[in-house]
Amino acid sequence: MIEEWSTNETLATCKNTTVYAGDQSLWDKNVVPYLSMTVKGFLWYQGENNMHGVKGNSLDSTGYSCMMPAMIASWRKHWSEVRSMTHR
Repeated sequence: MIEEWSTNETLATCKNTTVYAGDQSLWDKNVVPYLSMTVKGFLWYQGENNMHGVKGNSLDSTGYSCMMPAMIASWRKHWSEVRSMTHR
């Protein structure tokens, strides 16, 4: 689920999201080990596993429609913290 690949801070920017009891360890386990590596791209298939009937609206900052661009922005920010790792 997208929540496992996002920080709690990122999820807090969107309404109608599920934070796994503030479990930052999911981010730490799934993403942090790769922050020091150069990433050329990611292939992402989410499906509709955790929409819970609410697709959301990115303009209204709700649901999955908000979480996906927020997650991408967060990844770009975190990979940029390591000098010369992210080229836009």
